[in-house]
Amino acid sequence: MTVVSRDALRDSYTTAHRTSDYNHSLWAYFFLRPVAFHLTPVFLRLGFSATAVTLLGLATLVLGLLLAALADSRLVLVTGAALVNVFYVLDFVDGNIARYKKAESLLGELLDFLSGILFHVAMPLAVACYLYRAGPELRLPLPGGHQYGGAAWWLVGVTMSMTFLLRRVITQKMQIALPSSDRPETRRAGWQIVLRSIEAIKTPLLLFAGLLLLVEEWLLFYASFGVVTLTGLVVVSLARGRRVDRARQTSPMP
Repeated sequence: MTVVSRDALRDSYTTAHRTSDYNHSLWAYFFLRPVAFHLTPVFLRLGFSATAVTLLGLATLVLGLLLAALADSRLVLVTGAALVNVFYVLDFVDGNIARYKKAESLLGELLDFLSGILFHVAMPLAVACYLYRAGPELRLPLPGGHQYGGAAWWLVGVTMSMTFLLRRVITQKMQIALPSSDRPETRRAGWQIVLRSIEAIKTPLLLFAGLLLLVEEWLLFYASFGVVTLTGLVVVSLARGRRVDRARQTSPMP
């Protein structure tokens, strides 16, 4: 049986990957990746491929989301949230294995992408389902002195999911349309890293929210966060597009 050291894994962790983790979130850089480095040798010794870990993570995610959505007690909800956190760690383990074995594939990237979309879109809907099913004691306070029960949580969950999808679509479009020097992914500022880190820690925060009975506050906060960051992204993207158009109009013709 081949013994794989963490040092060997880190050798395959290039500066580009390190920068990508840092830009993605401080949570990924300082916690998820180090934990994944400790777990990856275990999966390699057991003979797991990167794709197998991705599929295991996907199964863990689906089970966690179902438990959270259909939870009838705090214990079941917390168990579901814990499984979603396990998926998040496995999402880094499969990348470690792919790089170490030099077995990065289009299929693996596609599965990783699809599981990531499912994670971001379905998690708020699962929480909304839990709150909807929790009973009449839950009420969503809104302006105007009214309180809306049950179904209002679906609106909050859908808002959180849709704002993520719209931000993803806008970001992808800007990466394609803008010159490389102006693309968002190549000009990560400190405030952008902070915002991404807030987004990334929603998974462990859901676990703590379940333990502390703060699930309503978790969903309201991240739905509001999604609306604010989407608005900011639209404004910044329009400004970037306008600046690039002006630069093209004033640049001399070849």
